[in-house]
Amino acid sequence: GGDAFVADLTGPVPERVHLIDMDDGTYAGTYMCRWAGDLSFNVYLAGTAVADSPYRFLVRPGPTLAQNCECTLVKMPMSRLVAIAGTACSFTIFAKDKFGNQRDEGGDEFTVKCRGPMSIVQAFITDNKDGTYLVEFMCTQEGEYFIDVKRERIDIMQ
Repeated sequence: GGDAFVADLTGPVPERVHLIDMDDGTYAGTYMCRWAGDLSFNVYLAGTAVADSPYRFLVRPGPTLAQNCECTLVKMPMSRLVAIAGTACSFTIFAKDKFGNQRDEGGDEFTVKCRGPMSIVQAFITDNKDGTYLVEFMCTQEGEYFIDVKRERIDIMQ
């Protein structure tokens, strides 16, 4: 022990690595990856890369967190979608993890309710298997419709 090793992670956003000298010739390191993507783990001793450093690996997004999911509807001015009665309408849900990373696989359950002036319009959700979900519905009468999007009973948009 006692050597001055330095380590870091490089990728979408650089991350610090905290190294601990175990006083037995080994070192332990801790870090938290907040960003999904290709990363490189770099280890240096006296400014020189150690062994096969950098070590490359892929960090995938974590589980979906409802509070971080987004809909294309929210990105529109005043969250309004203009639809024409009798014409199919759609928007996209983007599943995100705790750190806001776009999920790269499907399997999440979302519920969508579209309430119109006289009734609830059925919405159809297609899992694109890439962390996005296509929502399609058709308004049958003129008037204002309100759309609620939820995951695990938590509002994504209302």
